[in-house]
Amino acid sequence: MQSVAPDIVEVEVFRKALENLTNEMAITLKRASGSTIVVDTHDFSTAIFDAAGEQLAFSGWVTMHCAASYLGVRDTVALYADDPELGRGDAIIVNDPYTSGALHQADVGLVTPMFAGEDLIGWCFSNVHVLDIGGSAIGGLATTAHDVWSEALRLPPVKIAKGGVLDPAWERTIAAAVRLPDAVINDLRGMIAANHTAQRKIDELVERYGVERYRQLSDISKDLTEDALKDKIAKLPDGEYLAEEWIEYDGHGVEELLWLQCTMTIAGDRMKIALTGDPQIDAPVCGAPPGVIGSVMSAMLCMLTFDIPMNQGVWRHIEFDLGPRGTVVNAEPPAPVSLSHVGSGFRAGKAFNDVLAQACALSEFPELRSRAAAAPQNAVPSALFFGQNQFGRPTVSVLLATAIGVGGGAQSIMDGQDCYGAQSMQGTRMPDVEVLEGQEPMLILYRKLIANSGGPGAFRGGMGLQEATILWSTDAMRGVVQSHCERVPPRGISGGMPGGGGGITMIRGSDVRSKLEAGELRGVDELEREALASISETTISRGDVIVMSGGGGGGVGDPLRRDPLAVVADLREDRITAAAAAQVYGVEVDAAGELSSEGTAALRRRLRGERLSAANAAPPSREVEEPGDPAVAVVETDAGWLCAACGQQLTERDEDWRKAAVRWTTPVAAALRTRGQMVRECSEGDPVLERTSACGGCGSLLLVEIGRGAEAVAVAAEVAGSARV
Repeated sequence: MQSVAPDIVEVEVFRKALENLTNEMAITLKRASGSTIVVDTHDFSTAIFDAAGEQLAFSGWVTMHCAASYLGVRDTVALYADDPELGRGDAIIVNDPYTSGALHQADVGLVTPMFAGEDLIGWCFSNVHVLDIGGSAIGGLATTAHDVWSEALRLPPVKIAKGGVLDPAWERTIAAAVRLPDAVINDLRGMIAANHTAQRKIDELVERYGVERYRQLSDISKDLTEDALKDKIAKLPDGEYLAEEWIEYDGHGVEELLWLQCTMTIAGDRMKIALTGDPQIDAPVCGAPPGVIGSVMSAMLCMLTFDIPMNQGVWRHIEFDLGPRGTVVNAEPPAPVSLSHVGSGFRAGKAFNDVLAQACALSEFPELRSRAAAAPQNAVPSALFFGQNQFGRPTVSVLLATAIGVGGGAQSIMDGQDCYGAQSMQGTRMPDVEVLEGQEPMLILYRKLIANSGGPGAFRGGMGLQEATILWSTDAMRGVVQSHCERVPPRGISGGMPGGGGGITMIRGSDVRSKLEAGELRGVDELEREALASISETTISRGDVIVMSGGGGGGVGDPLRRDPLAVVADLREDRITAAAAAQVYGVEVDAAGELSSEGTAALRRRLRGERLSAANAAPPSREVEEPGDPAVAVVETDAGWLCAACGQQLTERDEDWRKAAVRWTTPVAAALRTRGQMVRECSEGDPVLERTSACGGCGSLLLVEIGRGAEAVAVAAEVAGSARV
C-alpha cells in the first residue's frame, strides 16, 4: 500500500483515540473491580503497545506504571511473541520486579495480545495494586523481610487465561496463596475485561483506518512525541548535574541511611540519567529497575513532559544507567524488593527532581526556568492492617490518605501544592471517609493540614496532611506501616528551606472511644503517643488510634523575601504558627492580626543581621533591593556572580560562589524543630546536616543544602535559583 502523507489533524484524532482507549480500559476495570484501592483510590493503570512492544498510549493513574508497563510488556514479548498458540483474550500475568517489570509484587499486571484478524497488531496492559499477594507481605508490603522469597507470591510472565477465561488451575493456585482470594480473583477478572475492551476498540480503529494506516499513524505519533521531547532537552544547558539522596530504613531494628546519587548529563538533544548507590542490603527498600526508572519518569512527567503525550517517543532520547547489579538502585536476588518503588524509587525520583531543577533554572528559556522546583515530600506514610471487618469477613484495611496528602515542592513562580501526593500518584485520589468507614472496622477522627509542614521560602512548599484513625468495630488487627521521609527532609532551592518530615504514631489504651460513645468530642494532640519505627510491623487493638502525618515540600527563595501579605494569609489559615511568621518569615502583625509594614521591615533587617552574627560574620552593609524575583538567589553576569537580593559581587564567573558566601552548618533535626517542623533525629552514624550559604552583604539566604558528614554539598555551583543577565 502506498504511504499516505501525515495530516496533523488526522494524527491527533488518532492519538486521542488511542489515549481514550486506555481510559475506556480504566473505566471497565473500575466497574468490574470491587476493590476500594481500585474504585476509590485509583491505584491502577492501563496502557497499549504495538506488536514490537513499543508504547502507544498510557492512562496516567499511577505514573510509575509507564515504566512498569513498558518493561513488563518487553519481557512478555520476549517470551510469547512467537508462541504459535497465542490467541485473542490470552492473558499473561506479570508481578515480579526482577523478571517482569512490576514495581513490587502486589502490583499485578496482565498483558494480552491484540490482533487484527490473524495478525498480531499489539499488546495491552492493565495493572492493579491487589489488596494482598500472600506471603509475609500484608497488602503487598513485607516491611521486615530479609529476602525476596519470604515476601510474597512472585510470578515471571506466565499465561493464566485463554480466550478471555481465567484458567481454573491458576485460579485455584492464586486463591490459595493470598489472604483475600475473592477480591484478588475478581481483580484478575477485571483486568481480563479491561484488556477485552482494548481488543474491541482496536477492532474498531482497524476497521476505520485499515491495518497499514493504523501502523503508520502509530509510528507518526511516536515520532511527534520524540521531536517534542528532543526540543525540550535541547533547551536545557549542556552539562552534568549532580544530586544525592538517602533511603531511610529501620525495619530490622537498626537505623540505616542508604546513599544514592543521580547524575544527569545533557548533550544536545539527549539526556542520560545515571544512578548509583550503596551496596544492597537485606531490606525491602532495595530498588529493582521498574520502581527506580518509574519514579524518575514520574518526576520527568511532572516537571518536563507534562504537555507531551506519553508513548515510546519519550523513551528514545533518554538513556538510563543504573550501574552494576547489587546496589540499592539496581538490586539482585536475594534482596527483597516489596518496597522498591517507595524506598529506593521515590528517593531516586527526588534526586532527579533536583538535577532537573538545576538545569531548568539555568535555561535561557522562560518556560523551562518556570519549571524549576524544590523537592516534593515524595513519601507514602500509610498503614495496611489485616483482620476481620465489622461484618466478620477478612479484610485488608488500607489507610492511604496521608500518602496522597504529602506536600509538593514550591516552584519558582508559585507556592507548592498542598496534598500534592507522591509524584508517581498524580492520578490517584484520597480515599473517601464514608466509603472506608462503610467497608472497614475503623473511624476517621480527623484529617487536617499540618502547620509549618511546607518548607519556608519566598514561595512556600506545599503542606502535608495528618489523619487520625481509631479501630472501632473489631478486637485487633495486625499490619505494616511505612513513612520513608522522617530524617532526610526534601530540600528547597534558591535559599528556600526544607519541608517538614512525616511520621506515624500510635495512641494505645486511650479514652477516645469512651468519649465518643458518650457523645463527646475528644482531641488527641495532648495524649501520649508511641512513635512507631518508620518502616515496621505493628498491631492495633480496639480503641487504639493511629496518627499518620505526611510532610511538606521544600521552599523556593529566602523566606524573608516572601510577600508579607501572603504570610499574614498563611497565619490566618493556620498554615503557619505565629512563631514561624515572626521568626522564620520576619513578619510582624498587630493585636488585630493585621500586617505591620514598618515592624516587618525592621524585623527582617534584624533577622538578616542575626544570621551573619551567628556565623561570626560582619553586620550587613547593604540593603535588600525590592522588588525583585524572590526565586532567583544568585545572578551570573560578565563580571561574575552577584547576590540577586542586594547586588553584591560574590566571586568571578569561573569560581564557586559558595566559597565567598557566609556559611554555617546545623543538624537538620535542630534546624527543623526550631522552625516548628516535624523531623526524626538520626540516632546512629553521621548526622543529617543543613548547610546554609548567605550573602555577606545583606544576609539573604542563597542556598540551603541537605546531606551527611562534614560537607553537606550535593549540587553544582550553578545551583537552581541562578539566572543569567
